[in-house]
Amino acid sequence: MIDAIKEVIRPLMLDENILVVAIYRIDGTPIVVESKEMEKILEVIYWLEKQIQTLLYYISAGLFNDAEFRFRDYYVLLYPISRTLVLGIIANEEVSAYKIRIDSESIKETLSGLVI
Repeated sequence: MIDAIKEVIRPLMLDENILVVAIYRIDGTPIVVESKEMEKILEVIYWLEKQIQTLLYYISAGLFNDAEFRFRDYYVLLYPISRTLVLGIIANEEVSAYKIRIDSESIKETLSGLVI
């Protein structure tokens, strides 16, 4: 199952502006994390882990549809892909937010066909 999820998110990692793509359980536990420059953005990931449970709670409670923000020089998107899973993306500031949103919706549709 993990390999199937990795195949679905692999096209996002081909974008040179995307640094991390991760699938989190709603409790904040990472299921799959793909990264290009982990050492470079480790501080952002640590910060995100501290914030993610609160953001995920708001998303799962229906208070937010998703969470999108800038942190330092990075663009961060948390996008629910099912009732129990959230897609997390960290990209550099040159990324097209519109393209990431379209790709996120595509990933959501593809993963909904898998039994997770």
